[in-house]
Amino acid sequence: MKFIIIALLFCATSVFATPMAISVLFTADEDNMLWATKINKELHDKYPQGFRFDDSHLSHVTILQAYVDISCLDDKWDDIEKEVKASRLLGEKIEISGVKAEALPSPSPLSLVNLNLSTSGKALSLQKKILDLLAPCRVETETPKAFSGLIAPGDFIIQYVKDYPAQKTKNFYRPHMTLGLAKTADSEKIAAAAVPLSHMTVKRIGVFKLGASGTARERLFSFDK
Repeated sequence: MKFIIIALLFCATSVFATPMAISVLFTADEDNMLWATKINKELHDKYPQGFRFDDSHLSHVTILQAYVDISCLDDKWDDIEKEVKASRLLGEKIEISGVKAEALPSPSPLSLVNLNLSTSGKALSLQKKILDLLAPCRVETETPKAFSGLIAPGDFIIQYVKDYPAQKTKNFYRPHMTLGLAKTADSEKIAAAAVPLSHMTVKRIGVFKLGASGTARERLFSFDK
C-alpha cells in the first residue's frame, strides 16, 4: 500500500508539474566576451536567421541543462548559491583548446561554431552538486512550452536538454561556448580562421531559462562575488 501511495504521488507531481528548460552556466572575462561577440557577428552576417549576442542572450559556457518543475526552484536558490561559493569556480582560469564547427543533426544544413575549453575539475564538482540538488525538481517532459519564446517543435534543443543530464555530464562533459550558427560551409570557414585567446576566466555563474538553439534568454539567478 505504501508503495502504491508513493507511486501515485510521483505520478501526480509529474502530471501537474510545469516544466522549464534551464541552463546552469558561467560567463567569461571581458576580453573573451568581446572576441566571442566578434565571431558571433561574422556568423550572423552569413546567416541572419541565427542568433546574436545581445541583452537577452549572453555568450556563456554551459555547466548543466535540464527540465525542472518551476515551482520547485524557489526552495533551491539558497542551496545553489552555497554550492557556487564553495566551488571556488569564480576567477578560475580555464585553458581554451580551439574553435570548431559542429554540424546539427541531419538533415539540417547548419553548423554551430564552438569555442572549446579544457575540462575544469571545479566545474565538474559544481555540476554534480547542482545535479544532486535539482534531483527532486527534475521532470522528463520535453516540450517547446518549457522554453522562452517561440520554439519550433523540431528544434534540436528540445531533445538535447532532456538528454543532457545522462549524456553530457561527468565523463561526457565537454565545456564550450557556442559562438553562433550558419550554413556548414560558412561555419567551417569562420571557425578555421578564428584565433582565440589562450585562457578564459570565469566571471559570473548563473541559472537561465533557455530559448531556441540553446540560447540563454531569461536570467533566474546569478552570482559573481
